[in-house]
Amino acid sequence: MTLSNPFSRPLVYKCCILGASLDQFAIAEGSTSSKMTAHGKTGNTSQSKVSTKRASSPRRVEVVIPANSSREITLEFRPRAIRITQAVLLVVGQRKGPKAGPTMVFQLSGRPSAVTTTDCIQFAADCYEANERNCPIRNPLNSGGQFSVKLVEGEEDLSEAIMRLRGLGSQPPNDTDLEPPRSASKGRLRAFTCLTPEIHLPDSVSMPEAAAPPKSAEGVQILFLPFAVKEYQACLLFSNLEAGDFVVRLTGQAKPPKPMILPLRSESEGAETGKEAPESSMRIAPNLAAGEFKNNFTTIVVID
Repeated sequence: MTLSNPFSRPLVYKCCILGASLDQFAIAEGSTSSKMTAHGKTGNTSQSKVSTKRASSPRRVEVVIPANSSREITLEFRPRAIRITQAVLLVVGQRKGPKAGPTMVFQLSGRPSAVTTTDCIQFAADCYEANERNCPIRNPLNSGGQFSVKLVEGEEDLSEAIMRLRGLGSQPPNDTDLEPPRSASKGRLRAFTCLTPEIHLPDSVSMPEAAAPPKSAEGVQILFLPFAVKEYQACLLFSNLEAGDFVVRLTGQAKPPKPMILPLRSESEGAETGKEAPESSMRIAPNLAAGEFKNNFTTIVVID
């Protein structure tokens, strides 16, 4: 935004951000002071200055504007929650000489445009084989607390799916988005299940940002059960009303299923001896048993 001074004397403004979500907005500041050249009516040059004291907050700055000039200040939005947040920018003119700038109030509204993940947890399992494990979670936020856990799975862009879930997408959320069924509309079964509805996480002050979460950290119980040989993706959405939101990505690799073992009994041997024949076994690959190659073969078995 631009602050102008049409008078022949300098003006001083104090800018501050107020409101419940003030920590998600900031007035950008570079060095301790930055200067620009402004041309007055007579063509002479003068210096304008933005005074940002070292002890000041990025949400409180003092702007000094020379006579007949203007100054731009930059506002930053740093969302920590996947929702629309609001604050107020208060610009108060300070009297220095006979003239004082007006007091102005601006409504600030911030809306996140996309979702990024903080960590990625990888799974691998054979088809129809369950892989369940406890996954330690690192909280990247500055505040800890009790977080609710929401699982979002799909083949589409998961960032857009989470935005729609919070009512920020191009389409409003519906009942299907709020409570995803175990089976998708096209009959595709979901592979991931979160068995932990909520979890208590400490803040990230004591843990470096690049450090991996320790094994002793609080974790969520995740079940990965694939029903097709392909790659799966999902996200865990952790939400706390005070601390904010963060997202952890899940990826799953499904391998071909193991062959099934079926008992095989020789009837001819039993008829000759009058005793029941010992059982042996045979392996039938599930994809063959399902008829994947029925056009080329009548019966395919592998006998041990």
